Amino acid sequence: MVRAGRNQQCPCGSGRKVKYCCGQAKGPSDAELAKAALAAEAKRAALHFANYDEPDFCELYGVMLELPTVDHSMLVPLPRLITPEIERLRRAIDDDDIDGIDAARPAAATRCDTPTTRLALLEAAYRLRDEGRISADLAAMVAVDLARRESDLIQSSLVEAVALDAGAVQTASGLVVATR
Repeated sequence: MVRAGRNQQCPCGSGRKVKYCCGQAKGPSDAELAKAALAAEAKRAALHFANYDEPDFCELYGVMLELPTVDHSMLVPLPRLITPEIERLRRAIDDDDIDGIDAARPAAATRCDTPTTRLALLEAAYRLRDEGRISADLAAMVAVDLARRESDLIQSSLVEAVALDAGAVQTASGLVVATR
């Protein structure tokens, strides 16, 4: 069946053109909603750090970067088709090449970094907070980092996800995952 063009009569029978009726996307996209939610959460979360001094803030930031090694809900989902950027990261991890990992990480992250992925990570952090597994300040740090243009947590999460997928690291429970 051929779809009606934008300027043709809508098949619903309203008498309007498709572009003004059923063919019109209404409301913000999922990505726009996720961006707005992240911005609102980051604004609220920033209040947690009003009384933090720099060493305490930096220590909490370091703990945040380790979250993907602690709980798998904090891992970025890998795409079904591995991109060249992610494959470069995987090879650097296999070779235990720290400089190669650092070089490949930003480009690989751009392939997995979406507003909806960021929001899913924030929701995972909030679940960990609600379960009492992480502090409210650590969850707030996650919100602030994920609202940044280039999130270090996304990159840390991606490296851990690729390393786990490649079998280079063990899961939090001590299992080695065999893939492919």
